[in-house]
Amino acid sequence: MKIYNCLKKMFFLQLILIFCGYTETSLLEEIIAGIRYNNSLIKNWRAICKINVENEKKETIKEEELWAKKGDKIYREKRKENGEISYVVSFDGENLRIWGNNKKGLIKVPTDDDLKRAFYNISSPLFLYEFVRFQNEPLINFLSNKSENKEIKFRGEINLQNEKCYLIEVEVVKENLNSKYQFYLSQSYGFYPVKTIIREKSKYGETQTITTTTFQKLGNVIFPKKAVIESFMNFTMSPFGNLEDYKGSSTYILEFDKIEINKDIPDNFFQIEFPKETKVWDDRIGVNYTIR
Repeated sequence: MKIYNCLKKMFFLQLILIFCGYTETSLLEEIIAGIRYNNSLIKNWRAICKINVENEKKETIKEEELWAKKGDKIYREKRKENGEISYVVSFDGENLRIWGNNKKGLIKVPTDDDLKRAFYNISSPLFLYEFVRFQNEPLINFLSNKSENKEIKFRGEINLQNEKCYLIEVEVVKENLNSKYQFYLSQSYGFYPVKTIIREKSKYGETQTITTTTFQKLGNVIFPKKAVIESFMNFTMSPFGNLEDYKGSSTYILEFDKIEINKDIPDNFFQIEFPKETKVWDDRIGVNYTIR
């Protein structure tokens, strides 16, 4: 009788485990489908982004005009306080074009690293580059792709910023890097992450990035209104080759304004024309020339 009762308990325990696993899998599929659906509503957009960068040394405030269109087309324009254009970057899905007010231009077929360097730098955080180029596709891919070194856990529902959120934790263990992620996915805003915490530990030291995003609804479209990115670094050995310790922190505050969604943008907009007297290096054919 004791053996029977023990087997019965084990059977019900297995059912519970199977049911919980099924529930979590279904919930993850629902979240991914929700994010993908909301992404599909945005065909193109433009916005002014005010970027405030604070670190131990200084505070920098600038504005950029950003455009994006499905088909991997992106445009970035930076202006001086007097309204003069100082820097333009465009990518039409095939060719990267860069122009600066030093009257130098570049055309090339870029690698992903080239695009990151063009759209993401010390004064423009990775969050902005990934959102402009991909919206939330990296999150979809991250949650969808399963591997032996990745563990995904659901921590239930919590209230954050007066929003009901699902908390999902992900741990990825690689040979020289341990990464832990926490995603607070809003139920009111299409499962977009209102807060993301990323902690990484390697032989060089530790980093932590906390991104808090406020979303807004523009018609049936969900779009960021403000994002605060807090970045902390504590390196005992620099990944760039020297052995000096490095500790530091930076805060990026991004505010989106004058947002236009799904207005017609012609494809050739993402193929900027260089002004006269620009010295161009065309990396595609290995030729220098000057626009006359």
